[in-house]
Order: sequence, then structure tokens, then C-alpha cells
Amino acid sequence: MEGPLRLPGVADPHRWYRFGTDIDTASSRRVCMPATCNNGSRPGDALPHIRRAVELRTDDANAWFNLSNAQTALGDLPAAVHAFERALSLDRDRFKACNNLGIVLGGDQAAAEAAWRRSLAIRPDFPDTRLNLAKFLDSRVAAPPGAAEAGGP
Repeated sequence: MEGPLRLPGVADPHRWYRFGTDIDTASSRRVCMPATCNNGSRPGDALPHIRRAVELRTDDANAWFNLSNAQTALGDLPAAVHAFERALSLDRDRFKACNNLGIVLGGDQAAAEAAWRRSLAIRPDFPDTRLNLAKFLDSRVAAPPGAAEAGGP
């Protein structure tokens, strides 16, 4: 989601999220709001509610995607990778999950590049992925593999 989500008549999306989770246990799509963890700057507070949404709807790619984003924000990268992969196993066309997975996999350059290329195969015009892949490819040109090992200048 690009920027803060504004819910009409709701001053605190985090409060709304907790309220929605308590009332609606059937649909994590309505209660598992990405804005809650990302725009509220409180992923730690949102995480238990997002986990509950995943428990209620284990087959919901949206809930897994939200979980992965919260885990990324909290620095739990191995768990985030697992959640991104689960979201993608449920919805192969989730280009934002591919993009975010590439970011989390940054240390594994081949896997990160593959995730970004997959995102672009799904949606070639997604600017975030285009930028991430361009930066990655630029860094490879600036520092070719093995340059540091060869004891270059």
C-alpha cells in the first residue's frame, strides 16, 4: 500500500484493527489491514492480531503478506521469508510480495534478483521493483563479483 490508509471516521487504525479482529473472525481480508502495521509505525502491537488472522485463515495470501511485512519491520527476516513464500504459494501473482521478498533476501543476491524478476514478470510497470532491480544491477556493475577477493585497487 502506497502511503497511509485513512479509514473514514476512524482516528486510530490500530484500534479499529483490534476491534475488527474481535468481531469478525470469518474474514481476515477485512480485519488484516496492511496499514495497521506499516502506517501506524507499531508493527509489534499489530503482530499478535495479524498472527490471529493467519490462524483463522491459513489459506489467505493477504494475511500471510501482512504477517511477512510486520515481521520484516520487526527485523525477523527468516520468519518474514517464510511468510512471503507462503503468501506466494497461495497467490502466485502477488507482485508486491515478490518485491518485498527480494528486499528481505538481499544477502542472497541470486534469490533476491530472481524475486524481483518474478515481480516484474507479473507486473512490468511496478516502480518499486524496477527501482530495486536497477539498484541491484547497478551495484553489480560497480563492484563485479570477485573484485574484493582479487585484492583490487
